[in-house]
This record gives sequence, structure tokens and C-alpha cells, in this order.
Amino acid sequence: MRPRLPTIFILILALLSSNMKAQIAPPIDPLTGVLRSVPARSGTHIGGVGAGTFQVNSDGSIGQGAWTHNAQRPFQNLSGCFASIWTKRGERTQARSLTLKNAYGLPNVQSLEFQGLFPEAFLRPIDSAIPLQVRLRVFSPLIPHDLRNSSFPAGLFLFELKNPSAVPIEVSVLLSWENVLGAGGTAMLGEVRKRNGGAVRALLDEQGFFGIGMQGPVLTSGNSASEHLQDNTTGEMALMVRPPRKEVTITTAEWNALSRPQWWEQFAKEGAVEGTVGLGQEGKTHPAGAIAVRLTLRPGDYVDIPFAVAWHIPHHFALSGVDYGDYAGKHFPSAVRTAQELLTEYHHLIALTEEAQRRLLNSNLPRPLVSQVINCASVLYTHIIHGRGGECGLLSGVGEAGEAQSGADFASPFETLAASGLLAAYFPHLNATNLERIARTQSADGAMPAYTGNVERGYTVALPQPDTRNDNATVQLQNTSAYLLLVEQHCLWTEDTEALRLHYPKVQLALGYLLVGLERSKTDKAPFKEEHLVLLANALKAGVKLASAMGDTVGYQKYEKVLSQLLKTMGLEVPPLYSYQAEADKADTPLRSFAAQTADWYALATLAGFEYEPKTQVVQITPRIPGTWRTLITSISMPRFWGHIEFKPRAKGYLLNLRLDRLISLKGKRHFGGSGSVLVVQGLRLPKGAVEGREAILIVSLGVSPIGVRSVVTTGKDLVIIFQSPVKMSTGDRLEVELR
Repeated sequence: MRPRLPTIFILILALLSSNMKAQIAPPIDPLTGVLRSVPARSGTHIGGVGAGTFQVNSDGSIGQGAWTHNAQRPFQNLSGCFASIWTKRGERTQARSLTLKNAYGLPNVQSLEFQGLFPEAFLRPIDSAIPLQVRLRVFSPLIPHDLRNSSFPAGLFLFELKNPSAVPIEVSVLLSWENVLGAGGTAMLGEVRKRNGGAVRALLDEQGFFGIGMQGPVLTSGNSASEHLQDNTTGEMALMVRPPRKEVTITTAEWNALSRPQWWEQFAKEGAVEGTVGLGQEGKTHPAGAIAVRLTLRPGDYVDIPFAVAWHIPHHFALSGVDYGDYAGKHFPSAVRTAQELLTEYHHLIALTEEAQRRLLNSNLPRPLVSQVINCASVLYTHIIHGRGGECGLLSGVGEAGEAQSGADFASPFETLAASGLLAAYFPHLNATNLERIARTQSADGAMPAYTGNVERGYTVALPQPDTRNDNATVQLQNTSAYLLLVEQHCLWTEDTEALRLHYPKVQLALGYLLVGLERSKTDKAPFKEEHLVLLANALKAGVKLASAMGDTVGYQKYEKVLSQLLKTMGLEVPPLYSYQAEADKADTPLRSFAAQTADWYALATLAGFEYEPKTQVVQITPRIPGTWRTLITSISMPRFWGHIEFKPRAKGYLLNLRLDRLISLKGKRHFGGSGSVLVVQGLRLPKGAVEGREAILIVSLGVSPIGVRSVVTTGKDLVIIFQSPVKMSTGDRLEVELR
């Protein structure tokens, strides 16, 4: 087997080109990723982890609503959800919908700039009729290791206004939202359209908050499974605003989203709204609410006006009749209180969310790749189901009802592998819970099936119809190998010894299954394909690491021997897993449902070539960058720590810096070693550099203090450096290596 060219370069180019191809026609700023007047229905998801979402599209519209447990049947078009602005300069008034197109024939802005950096979307209208500088920021919190504040069932709409002129300007900003409670659906049940009883009412002023409350239909009185699934769509919503000043005028209106807003003429004339609407009636009256805030901006004055949309859906029934509820519903038991909390705390929630973004934005990676890495985390909102009791599942797909893939199934181990690194880095507890659920599906012979359950059946595994699932040997190879990689990734990344002890018996069974399959393939008429061997080699390597971490000497020697024999057959070192993932992503497999998004996360990790072995306490930094790059500056994200790498190749040697930005304590877990306040490093594995045939000089230091080196060993393409004594790194410490 011939060695292949480094796949990471091919993968990164493919990731960039595939995303750019779809954007060649629309104007796009290659440095910032800002789109201008793009009508495509693409955008940024807003909501929370397992809490439901909606999408802010690049044309200013709102779609893909999925907050009534309808991930398989999201609301494609939410016409009644939009933002508008009214201005008055002198005697001239103007009113615009902050969209490029709307369903009601309202005046739209001439142009619209859009930038999506999940979980934020920025819309800037470009219109000569608007005499203000306007930006609309739509936001929901995503804070690594803070699951509660990352699970807000809500979205913030922040109008940022500035008057650049020399005269006062009156302005009114408006947010309208449609009550879809009682509507939704699932893959099995089909569409649910039951808005009857949905009401909209103005809320009384409470400590500076003004708003509109929305109610869903009452719960059904029956006991059938279909009736319970309909109850998953009802609850309450709130549309609220917290004016930043006392000198404002606030008006509210109720209206029917099936027809043109009756308040628009009044809003266009004076920046105010009014109106009422009765109870909902499916197909005739779809209640919606609108809030307008009017004030005067003096010359040079600016103001931020925050609105919030929140929901509370209390029930999540399965076909069995069990009500699993939601984690978000447990921690945010009222839509009104949720909106008020978001309006009160949004300043520091934005700062904490953007902290992780800034670490990537400060890198020297191509901006399109950075944007894609940031946006790939949207699967944490769209594909995770999280019950009130802590149950967790990763959906195979969303919005796919009616197609061959129902979209209601939980992801297989192989599919999960595409997102597990991302999930472990952000929320290791959720990753562990999902992995435990997957482990329960293992068969007696050690094989891991593709089917791990269905969200409509509940979090416990319920077997599908016998004729609908028929895993062949290749599918079981993929999923069994993926399970081993999932366990290695979680247990060794998080240093979670409890999880390792829990999974290791199943790991041994899975390895036994793979070894039997490998022996059988030697005499089989259809031996494993190259891409399958890549996956198998990585799985065996994972088994070797797990056996070492468990102190299983016999298992370690056994798996190491088989791995060595396999690599001799392949004629390679252990090939990187991304090469197999890239090949699989080209195929027509369920992996494509979210692997295309999360592949960017693995591309970033592969570029840095970073790995920490907790048992040996050796840090590997082997950047894989194109030869034309002068330097690599990027962040690293691990469950227990964040860091920053600077790598500068030279004609002979290089300069490398590792800075530890933050150590993270994983509460309730027992680790392999070290302290939660330091990162212990015994040695480094680094690129060999151009040192052949000459005396190389190696300088290692922690800050300004030199570090003694006990040994330097060349292994293949790498240098292994062992320190004379362990180095203990704390937040802010910088480990520097110079090879010359």
C-alpha cells in the first residue's frame, strides 16, 4: 500500500472550497465572512442546548423554528417573526422591515449585511432612507462547561442605534413574534396543527420589563400516545423588552399572522402599534404579538435596546407514555422569568460566549476556516436532546421527516464520532451520558449496532421492526471501532477514571469482536477495504491506550502486537482518522447529516497536531501546516484546559510556544494524576525539524526559566524530549521550545 499525500491539506481545501462554491455568486467579504443582500435561506441557529432553536437567515427572515419538540418537522417559514425600524427626521418619516423580502408586502431595506458567528448573528441594514447607524445582534449564550447558561430556551434581539447627524432623530424599533404553540410534529406522528386556544395578551409592567405573553392550547384529556405527543407542542412563550431609558414610549399589539399587520400603517406614520386578536383557530387565526419602543436620539447619541423571546414547553412525552421533560424546562420553569433573566444578564453572557470565539479569531488561520470552526458548534443546539433527569441523546438528523432517514433516530456510534470531540470539549458531562446510553446497545458478542434508539420511543433502547434494520459486517465494524474511539477520546481527554472503569469491560468485548473479524478477513473472499483498515487501526490504537490507562498489561501487549502486524500489512504508521472521515463524508451515508459541519473542528485539531497523554503526561505538538505558511498561531481546546500555540518554522529548526490560557476543573470526576490547578508535563513530542547531519541546539524554558532535559530521542518524524523533572504549568504559563 503506497503512502498517500497528507490528507489534512486536501481536507481543509475541500472544506473551504465546498463552502465557498455555494457563495461564489453572492457577494462575500473573504476577510470577515460578511454577506451582503444574500437571499439564500442560510443563517445562524439561536436557542440553547437541547432547548429548541430558531434560525436567523441571511435575508433577515426567521425560519427553522424547532422549539415545540419538532426537530424533525421544523417551521420553515415564520412570517410573523420579524424586526422593523421607524425613523423621523424633521417632518420626514420612514418605516422598514429589516428583511430583504416579507410575506406581507411591507417595505424592505435596500440591502442587508449579514454575519453569522454561532451563536450570534449580526444584521446591518444599508438603506439611504434610514438616517441612523443600525445593527441588530441576535444572540443566545453558549459557554463551555456552563450547561445551565448554555441551555436558555430563548433568544436576544439587541438593536444597536447611533445618530451620526447634527439634528435629533426620533426612532422606533419593533419586534414581532408569532405564537406557534400547539403546532409542530414528529417523524412518526406527522404534522401537528392545533393552534386552537393559542392566546396573545399584553403583560403588565414589572420592574421595568414590558411584554406580551403567549399561551398554547390546553393539554389533551385522552391517554393515547398520539395525544401525548401533541402535548409536546404546548406551553407558554414571552416576547419582552427592557427599555434602557425612562424617556421612551412603549406600545404593543396583537394581530393575525395570516394577514398583513393591521398596525403597520400606524407604525409607519408615528412609530406606534395597537390592535387585538382573538383566540387562535388553525388556518384562520394565527395569533402574533408586536412590541414597539420609541425614543429620541440626540446628535451623536447612541442606545442599545434589548428584546427577548423565550419559551417554556413543560412536557416531552415518548410513545411509551413516559414524560421525559427537558433540562431547559426544569431550570427555566417560566417563559416570562427566562426572558427577564436574559434581558438582565445579557452583557456578561455575551462576554463569556465571545471569549471562546476571540481565541479563534485571534489566530492566523484563514478567516473562512475560523468562521466555519465557530459555526460548526451549532450541532450542540440543533442535534442534542436533553431530558430533565439528565438523559442525553445526539440526533442522527433533524428536519428530515418524509425522507428515507426519519431523523428521529439517535446517532449511531459512527455518526456520534463526528461530533463527540466538540461535545467533549464543551460539555464533557453530556458526552459521558450519551456514551453510556450508546454502550447499553452492545450485543453479547461485543459488536455495536448502528441503531441506538429513537427519540419518539424514549431514551431507552427499543428495537425497530426486524425488517427495517439489518446491520452488515461493515456497519458493525464501523460502529464497534467508533465506540472504542469514543471511549478513548472521552476518558483520556477528560482523564475520567470512573468512566474508564465503567466502559473497559465493554471495550474488551468490542476489541475481541474486531480481532475475530480481522482474522476472518484474512481468509475471506472480500477482505477489508483500505478505508476500513484505517478505522480499524485507529480503533486498535485506542484499545492499546485504554489498556495502558487501566494497567491491563496482558491486554496492552495483545492489542499492541495485533496493531503492529496490521501496520506492517498496511505499510504505514497509524493513519489519521480524518482521512477515513473525509472518505465517508463523500459517500451517501447518514454521517453527512452533521459530519460536514463538525469536520472543521477536527481540521483545526489536526492542524495543531496537539495531544496530551495523561498517563505519561507527555504533550504532543506536531503541527501539520502547508510548507508555504510562515507561521501557525491557533488555539487549542481540551476538556480540562485551553491553550494557545505559536509555531514558526525556520530553514533549520523552529520556534514553538505553548501558552496555557485556562485550567478547567471537572467536578465530581477522579483523574489519572496531577492537580486540578496545574497541568503536569513530563515531556514533549515535537517535529524533528531539519536537524539531519548537524549538531542541533535545543533550548526549553518555562517563561524565563530554563528547563533541564534528561533525554532526546528521535522516533520516526518526531523528537521526544523528557524533562529532568516534571513541569507544572498554571494558567498564564508559557512553555517555549527553540530548535536551531
